[in-house]
Amino acid sequence: MSQTSLDQAPLILASASPRRHELLKRYAIPFQIGRSEFDEECFKQKYSTLSAEEYVEALARAKGRAYRPNDSSTRWVLSADTIIDFNGEIIGKAKSLAEARCHLESFCGTSHRVLTALALCEYRDSQFFSIDSYVESARIHFYPLDDYSRSLIDIYLASAQYQDKAGSYGIQELSGLLIKAIEGDYHCIMGLPLHSLFRRWPFLLDENQAFQTDDD
Repeated sequence: MSQTSLDQAPLILASASPRRHELLKRYAIPFQIGRSEFDEECFKQKYSTLSAEEYVEALARAKGRAYRPNDSSTRWVLSADTIIDFNGEIIGKAKSLAEARCHLESFCGTSHRVLTALALCEYRDSQFFSIDSYVESARIHFYPLDDYSRSLIDIYLASAQYQDKAGSYGIQELSGLLIKAIEGDYHCIMGLPLHSLFRRWPFLLDENQAFQTDDD
């Protein structure tokens, strides 16, 4: 397989995250959405002793390997996962409204890390070949918990938008008003750090299509 052929292979995003879809579409990055049949709960039980960085990177790699294509044609498979590292505790998506409230109230007046891992696999001839991965991190500082913060939390939780997000919040949503400051890449917090992604894998950019707006 020549490098030219690989450079022209389509990008498959093995993620159901609407935020990741939105970010690639925002910058007109050509991609397709792929199926990834993966049991995250079993993974958590098996790898719960890993550090936060090791865990999220292993999870992203496993999700890429779980991609199930419809044919054997060559493609790049991009997978990702985002977690919260809160004082050494790995926090993912809340399983209940009460747990989501606990997350948000605990974050208030403190800071935590958001870790997003990306993994890129080469898929061809019905097999996975080389895989590369890395972890990007950002630190989030929340405002203290007061009556205003509690009101924001109540309104946000009532919207049910917390349900598919690590740490039970989205920086781009109403819950973002709880955030006092960030250190690091905003897109990392959304789940797809585009700057580091394309610096590491520049061949994924299509120079004829990427970053073109409707006015171009």
